[in-house]
Amino acid sequence: MDEKTLQKMLFSLYVVDFDYIAVRYLMAGGFFPRVGSLANIVIDRYIKTFLWSQDRNDLVRQIISWRGNESHNIVRVINICKQEINIGPELSEQEIEVLRNIYKSYCFRYVDFMFAGKDHCEIYMKDMHTIDKICYFFRKKIEEVTPRIEKTPINLLLSGDSIMVKGLSCGNVNMRDLLLFDNLYFK
Repeated sequence: MDEKTLQKMLFSLYVVDFDYIAVRYLMAGGFFPRVGSLANIVIDRYIKTFLWSQDRNDLVRQIISWRGNESHNIVRVINICKQEINIGPELSEQEIEVLRNIYKSYCFRYVDFMFAGKDHCEIYMKDMHTIDKICYFFRKKIEEVTPRIEKTPINLLLSGDSIMVKGLSCGNVNMRDLLLFDNLYFK
């Protein structure tokens, strides 16, 4: 992996790690409509960063060529990973439906999309387990091939170093506690 790709991946991980923790915060606060849109962005970014780590810019370009909302359709993006490089999480029908709802929530950020059809989406607190599963799966794959990953927010929080945890936390919100709360994957 060349230095430019590594820097792009580390920067992406730094940003998306904070966004992932924000998803957990918003979900815990009951901001379900908004959290779906951000969760879609987080999953999309983890997958594209994973593809960079595999030197599969061709797949990233293919996904981007779908244009518009479709280039962020996380179910379709996961399927292309499974088809093209045989890597992707095993998902139940219920988990796939959760991901479809998250994608719909992402699309609903445009008012015209909301009223274009008679579609709706539902996001629930229990859906966080599916979000955690997907984020953990792709982040773990990135971690396997990326040097210097110990300096990314999630790794710093998981290290338990009290100075780092305090430094990454905001006000009364302990980011480590937020990351670990009811999280079956990141430990």
